This record gives sequence, C-alpha cells and structure tokens, in this order.
Amino acid sequence: MFLSFFNAKYMVLLSCALANLTFAKQGQKRICDTSLTIDFYASMDVDAEGNSNIHNRSLSPWTWIPKFSPDRIPQFIFEAQCSSEYCVFPTGVDMELNSLPIYQDILVLKQDTEDRKCFRATFERFPEELQKLTGNLRTVDLSNNKIEVLPAFIGGFQQLKSLTISSNKLTSLPNDIGKLKKLETLILSGNQLKQLPSSLGQLKSLRTLSLSGNHFKEFPNGLGTLRQLDVLDLSKNKIQVVPAEVAELQAIEINLNQNQISTLSPEVSRAPRLKVLRLEENCLELSSIPVSILTDSQVSLLSVEGNLFEVKKLRDLEGYDKYMERFTATKKKFA
Repeated sequence: MFLSFFNAKYMVLLSCALANLTFAKQGQKRICDTSLTIDFYASMDVDAEGNSNIHNRSLSPWTWIPKFSPDRIPQFIFEAQCSSEYCVFPTGVDMELNSLPIYQDILVLKQDTEDRKCFRATFERFPEELQKLTGNLRTVDLSNNKIEVLPAFIGGFQQLKSLTISSNKLTSLPNDIGKLKKLETLILSGNQLKQLPSSLGQLKSLRTLSLSGNHFKEFPNGLGTLRQLDVLDLSKNKIQVVPAEVAELQAIEINLNQNQISTLSPEVSRAPRLKVLRLEENCLELSSIPVSILTDSQVSLLSVEGNLFEVKKLRDLEGYDKYMERFTATKKKFA
C-alpha cells in the first residue's frame, strides 16, 4: 500500500466515510501519485447500521443537503442540516435542551491546479484510520502535508519498512518510533526538528536516515547504535561542529552539505565504513580539514566545494596522494 497525500480537507456533519481510489500513471510531463489505494471506514453504531430513517429518529431531526464541487472527489458531499436548534420529542420540542452538530473528517481529493488529471489530498495530522493496517502496512509516504505531530501509535506498525514524512511541520518525534524494528528507510527532510529521541537508536534495521532541511544546530547524538545505517543525510541544517562521536557511525555516506560547519573532528577518519563525506557550502578553512581523513580513513570521496578555500589547495595537504588512490580505485569500480 502506498499513501501519498497533497491538498485538501473537508468537514461533514454526521457522516461516515469510505473512499477506495486507485490512480494509474498518466502523462509524461508530470506524473500523478501512483498506486494510491485508500480504504477508510469510520466506525458506525451497530443499532444504526441499515436504518435508513435514522435522521428522523434523532433528538434533533435533520435533512441531507447535497454540496457539489466539480473539482473534488467525491463531487457530492451530503451535509446534515438540523431541523431544530432544540431537542424534538414525540410530545413536542424541549426548549431547555440544545441540539449540537457532530463533525467528522473525511478524505477529500482536490483537483491539482497545474495538472487537471491529478487529484491530491492534504492531512494536518497523521491519519488515525491507518491503525487498522498496523499488521500489514510496509510503506507510508505522507510527504507535502501539514502534519505537526506523529502519534504514539506509530510504534504499532511492526511490519513497516519505509516511512516518509518529508515537507511537513514536525517539531519532535515520539519515543515509540524506536519500536519500528523492521524500518529500513526513514525520510524526515523538510521539517522543523531540532533533536531526536534516544529511542531512534533502537532502529536496528535502519539503512537510510534523511534529516535534511530541519533545524539541527548540533550533530544528533545516539546514532552510533544504528549498525545497519548506510546513508545519513543532515544537509541544509545549522550544524557548526562535527564531533568526535561521528567515529561511532557505521554509515557509508554522510551528507553535511549546506550547514555552518567550521570544525571537523579528526576522529571522523576512524568511522569504519565511511566512504563518502559531503561537506559542500560550509564554513571550513583549509586548516580545518584533518590530515587523517586523507591519510588514514576509508573516505574515497571528500566533497568540499563552496567553503572558505579553493578546492585545488587540497592538493597541498599531506596524504592527498593516498586519498586520490582511493578515489581512483573507487571510480574504476563503477566505470
């Protein structure tokens, strides 16, 4: 199951929602979200199920008012309009009791303004309806929404392998995220995160972690326990120091482009599997580059363009020849 939501929300009175939508790939210039299948069932009282006249049996009867929009799926949504502001009984109206509307969110897809063949939806919170799929869901993509909080029940998705919640409004993560023992890919780029819960280090299967475009001012702690981690992306943050603890990371690639890094610990050279280190567009002086990264590390691609020195000056550093041997050998492997 693949979920990818973009633009819309609708409020409806006293209604239950069911949407089952499937979109295939279409168009070459701009492709809609594909394989979108959504089955949301709102709970319904057993006594009410099948009673077509339930709206006449309420304490405040209502009538259904159809609302139509050609740019929406579904095009028709029925709103309940109360017949009275007070409670209605067979013997008359009780003026001392007020009738109150009950609202429920339903999924609505809005037509894309740029591509009229595409219909998209937006969530302001993590869909609670997904709890019904905790035993089977393997991939969730909720990019480009307005989600501010991940609920604690996220830890119940025991089969989840890929979780993408990029371009939202997350400011923190719940401790329960550490319960996702099978999670291999976690994409949280484009949010407002400043720190990570210690439980994140319990994601023993995690291979890719993207935290690009957040609000980190310090290199996150506790990532050294992620023994399967291959790629760590911390680009586009506000990190100033790469600490000695980086030596504990098992990552093959670390992306720190577009930060504010001025200090790079020599201990980085001890990272056992580090092959690619990206440090473009930071605040590094040539003297800030530890010689040990060139002489003693496994790094075969050191990217430092856009710092406070000319890249060609890197050739003057001790160990540059050793670094180039590794670079050339790696390049030949992929030639």
